[in-house]
Amino acid sequence: MKYQNSFKIRDNPHKIFLRMNIVKSFLQGMTLTKISKELNCTIKTAKKWVDRYKCFIEKRKNQGNPIQNIDKEFNFNSKEKKRKISIPYNVQNYVLKKCANKSTGGKDGISLNFLISQINHSKSLRRRLKFTGKISKSSLHRFIHSKFGKTYKIRKKPLLKDDHKRSRKQFTEYIKEEEIKGEDIFFTDEKLFLLDFIPNKQTNQFRLSNCMKKKLRKGNESVEKILSIEMPKKSKGFMAAGGVSKYGPGKLIFCIGTVDSYAYKKALYYYLKDIEKLSPPGKSLYFQQDNAPAHSSKEIKKILLETENIKSLKFWPPNSPEISPIEKVWAFILRKLEGKKFNNLEDLKKEVLFIWNRIPISFCEKIIDKFNDDIHLLSKSGGIIKSKSHSSYKNYKLVAPLYSDNMENIIYNKNKMNFIMEKKKKTLEKLIAKKRKIVKKLETKAFSDHVYNEITKKYRTMFNHLIRPCLKEEIDDYKSEIESLEGEKINLRDTTAEDFFNNLKQKEKESMINLEADLNFANDLETNFSEINQESEEDPDMKDIIERINRPFKRMQSIFKKEIKKLIEIKVNSLDKTAKRKFKVIK
Repeated sequence: MKYQNSFKIRDNPHKIFLRMNIVKSFLQGMTLTKISKELNCTIKTAKKWVDRYKCFIEKRKNQGNPIQNIDKEFNFNSKEKKRKISIPYNVQNYVLKKCANKSTGGKDGISLNFLISQINHSKSLRRRLKFTGKISKSSLHRFIHSKFGKTYKIRKKPLLKDDHKRSRKQFTEYIKEEEIKGEDIFFTDEKLFLLDFIPNKQTNQFRLSNCMKKKLRKGNESVEKILSIEMPKKSKGFMAAGGVSKYGPGKLIFCIGTVDSYAYKKALYYYLKDIEKLSPPGKSLYFQQDNAPAHSSKEIKKILLETENIKSLKFWPPNSPEISPIEKVWAFILRKLEGKKFNNLEDLKKEVLFIWNRIPISFCEKIIDKFNDDIHLLSKSGGIIKSKSHSSYKNYKLVAPLYSDNMENIIYNKNKMNFIMEKKKKTLEKLIAKKRKIVKKLETKAFSDHVYNEITKKYRTMFNHLIRPCLKEEIDDYKSEIESLEGEKINLRDTTAEDFFNNLKQKEKESMINLEADLNFANDLETNFSEINQESEEDPDMKDIIERINRPFKRMQSIFKKEIKKLIEIKVNSLDKTAKRKFKVIK
């Protein structure tokens, strides 16, 4: 059995006296049945405190008389002595006035170091307070903590103007008139996921021992590596989109590039399928979207009006992410990703999709119930809601998968796809130019008179029958490859972005789901994403081509080297001994 070192007991003197007597009677040699009869307690309670005493003896062997330390170990007397704070009354009042309702940092804030320096060193203040001694940092911190308790972190809230508050009131009135509830809405939004993230200074802190602190002062590199993280200016990531209702989440949508109006058209097609699946029998869910520029274009407004199956909300209040339940789903996914490191984007994509497909329906129900409560508060408070943290959602565990873990729904940005097509055209042009240069070199080596005259008459027959046909075969292969590459180039000019995307394989589509974003602006709502303009310096396909090109040259070099060696041997053997020595020196 595992026992704790200390036990919390209520302030009941009868129980304390009983537990002390159980241990004393056991030390006198009494059995458990006799102890229970004499002290009027059950055998279980007697056994419990005897076992705890035995455990205490095992831990405290050869440490003096154990009976003296029973009160300390078992906490029979639960009242603990509080440490006295030795600060004068005048100084206490001064500290309370300075620290009340103020932050610990910033322009208007007052730090603890600033207070200590004023109390201990400023002569004018010490005269006014009639204080001659000195106060330590720990005692002042203890006093502030005893009076004010815990500190509260500053929370970020969206800046709400008068127009925003009016639009929120109109939204609540519109929902009440139409009798729409959170159960009848399918909420949608997009989210950016990044490989790297900026660590929070308050949560990511280290407690170093005295030995490690000494090493840090000396400038030890091993300790500095622990306390520092190398962060790039830009991080790789991807955009995902999805929808949630009370009856569960829809399928996750991945985007190649950022979500623009062209990509959002394709996303609407997938949202319609999700609404058909999730809507209860005899009802159709309302479609919700925020006021992003991709959502409010003229083409998308026409699509929403023309389609009969979609029932969309008339408007959504601007600058109100704390109302939408989908934002809580993204927070749930980010909380599950905490503490995990991913080397590749593919691993991050798989993990996000894994979590999304296993979101519990009970979590979706709680989110949408909160949406109904928030709208009730908006009508009363005049467009302001108290923002709460998502700590209550971390207790929800993942369930069995609702969908398959394959990236089925993929959309693309038209500008990004055109950029990929142009990049592919440039790579094809470079390949064609390189292969044409290779063909010219091979033709000069195979058919030029200069190379043919360098070869001796003895080996010209070997060159004509062995080497020249091999070079001709290589030249024909390269010419056929050049023709096929030129055909692909012509097809790319005529094809559109849709045909190019449809002809791609599934693995190629998945590899294209990436973009680069600045880490400083990644968490903001309005961000400007920069596309990848840098071309890869080392292409793995080019290495294979270069190896194939160098094969005939290596053969030619080996043949010519053998020929030269034979000629040298013949000439050297014909020379005298003195001439041979001179030849070695020249060589």
